[in-house]
Amino acid sequence: MKKHDKILIVLGTFSLVFVLIFEVIARDCTEWFAGAGELVSVLVNIFLSCLAGCIIYFISCYLPLREIERKRHEEQVKVDEIVAVHLRNVLDSISRIFIVAYGDWAKFESIVLNPLDEVEFKSIAKNIKPTDIAAISRSKFDPNTGVGYPMTVEDFIFESIENILGEHQKLFQLERFLSVDLIKTLSRTEQTQIISNWDTLMNDKPTVIGGQKYYCPKGDLANYSSAFKSLDESFRSFQSEILLLAHTEAGKQYSKAFK
Repeated sequence: MKKHDKILIVLGTFSLVFVLIFEVIARDCTEWFAGAGELVSVLVNIFLSCLAGCIIYFISCYLPLREIERKRHEEQVKVDEIVAVHLRNVLDSISRIFIVAYGDWAKFESIVLNPLDEVEFKSIAKNIKPTDIAAISRSKFDPNTGVGYPMTVEDFIFESIENILGEHQKLFQLERFLSVDLIKTLSRTEQTQIISNWDTLMNDKPTVIGGQKYYCPKGDLANYSSAFKSLDESFRSFQSEILLLAHTEAGKQYSKAFK
């Protein structure tokens, strides 16, 4: 309840009590001093006007606004559930990117709970190449041959990026319900090198400069440690947002990992 509403309640209550006392309870009492009756009559009329004004305000303004706020709150609660689900999907996709980058499912808990250690990442990821089979077993079908083959690290990250961008699009459709910090995190994540530039990083086709071909081999994932570090920073920001939605089912489930 806002401050001015509380003031009006106090004023309305005082006016009602004053009118009851001097118009009902003490109506036939002896005057305390000459002219007291006329003074009380004026005050009663003033407080009757105040009481009427307070009643009109609460009926015409306060109650309708409370109903609007109630509906808005209910709508926000429903949207929070949807937002939390999309955030969890984004977090799951990013954590899978790190799992295949480390080449180890057992790193999942550490990925969720601890910020990326760039030195450790370089040490482990130097043994992981984009063409290696992804640690998370998935198949990809060649549209030309219809034959399936195990996804490589490169393929898996491409698919995860598509999932992340798809979830971002759904979240941006709910923009008016999102916090400023979440909108900033969404925008910043789309600008990270892994999300926005993975296809360029993985493009090992020769570049012709001055009639000569120059090759940029993909190399191991340790070469992109700074890009993964930036993605991890966005990952932590998304975690902060979903932990603020611990009142939702998806937020509650995700926050269990931090207890």
